[in-house]
Amino acid sequence: MSPLSIVAGHSVRVNGACRSSYLAIETLEKIARALEVPLYQLFYDGETTPAVEPLKVAAGWGSTGRDGRTLEKFRRLLRRTSASDLRLLLFMAQKMSQNKRSAE
Repeated sequence: MSPLSIVAGHSVRVNGACRSSYLAIETLEKIARALEVPLYQLFYDGETTPAVEPLKVAAGWGSTGRDGRTLEKFRRLLRRTSASDLRLLLFMAQKMSQNKRSAE
């Protein structure tokens, strides 16, 4: 019996009032954490870890060189920025892009 069928059977009892047979990803993550297994094991019946191909990301702005260093600086600074300052920054960027579009 696969782990998913066990989880599905228990979820019916836990969510008895719910007519849906779908579980939210958050619920599945909690179940996997409680069972102390990686999330993929709820869906994978094999004995060994499945092979995963590396994600291929297209090279674009910020992937290498000077642009990459600039992007990393932005990321570091934005992590330390407060929520209200981020909203202000996004508002200003929207206004600047609208002004640029209307001038064209």
